[in-house]
Amino acid sequence: MPVLQKDLEKFVDDDGNVRLVYKDWPILTDASVTGAHLALAAKYQGKYREAHVAMMGIRGLKIDEASLRAAIQGAGVDMTLLDADLKAHDADIATLLKRNMSEADSLGLQATPVFLIGPFKVEKALAYDEFKATVADFRARVAK
Repeated sequence: MPVLQKDLEKFVDDDGNVRLVYKDWPILTDASVTGAHLALAAKYQGKYREAHVAMMGIRGLKIDEASLRAAIQGAGVDMTLLDADLKAHDADIATLLKRNMSEADSLGLQATPVFLIGPFKVEKALAYDEFKATVADFRARVAK
């Protein structure tokens, strides 16, 4: 798991009062599109987070469908069920990804990662202390 992902997960767990919502927005490569489809299909067996974390942990320059599928399988996702869910929910997954793209466009997003923390739009990777400070800033503004 990349450091960013570890810091995000640790901050959310430590804070205990943050709602973390992932929005799949595959804009980087064909592999990111494939990965988004796989993660969203894994959701149907309650394994979205496991699939997401597993794929984010892949290292190396060549990330392809085989490496994505191997990572997901290693995270305990039932691949037979995943393939069935990909097929059965293809239209729903495509609609969700299209909606996410529209939301990103409406917010003027241009790169990943992006974090929306209350009114703050942070378009860069954040370390643990940066997550903590940004959320504290948001909470201070809300409290006024």
